[in-house]
Amino acid sequence: MNPNLYAHDGKVCVSLLGTWKGSHNCERWSSESSLLQVLVSIQGLILVPEPYFNEPGYTRDPNNEEVVSESKRYNEAATVLLLAATRDMLEKPPTPWQFEITYMFKSGIPKMIQRYEDWMKGNLLSEGNDNATTVPDFPLLPFSGSRAYEVSTLLEQLKRHHKKYCSI
Repeated sequence: MNPNLYAHDGKVCVSLLGTWKGSHNCERWSSESSLLQVLVSIQGLILVPEPYFNEPGYTRDPNNEEVVSESKRYNEAATVLLLAATRDMLEKPPTPWQFEITYMFKSGIPKMIQRYEDWMKGNLLSEGNDNATTVPDFPLLPFSGSRAYEVSTLLEQLKRHHKKYCSI
């Protein structure tokens, strides 16, 4: 979902943590560093609208159509990965978190599914359309053909899981 996050092992790449060699001494962990500093780094450097530009050597150029297109494709891939990870978590929730995952899924997934379906249909917030979904603040829409198919497939799988969990 982000070049600084590794879904397969849960690692976070931030120079402050020593997982990436930063360019300045201030980017390394020291006795003055804190958990707040780590969290602010994650929020400001990782949880961003266009993670594509976190890759070394990728510069933001809003006038370059190829770069803008690459960023959008990256966000599409992150969206598919997020939906697949959500599905996988529901298929086999970690034992210590099973109750919490089930509870959150029952309560939050319908809104998430609706948001993605609205995005797929183009049912976006506009004047006079109070029941629509807001447009994401990052380049994503419309989904490209193959990604649209993947998102649709994952949404159907999530609906089936939701139906199963709600019947428990």
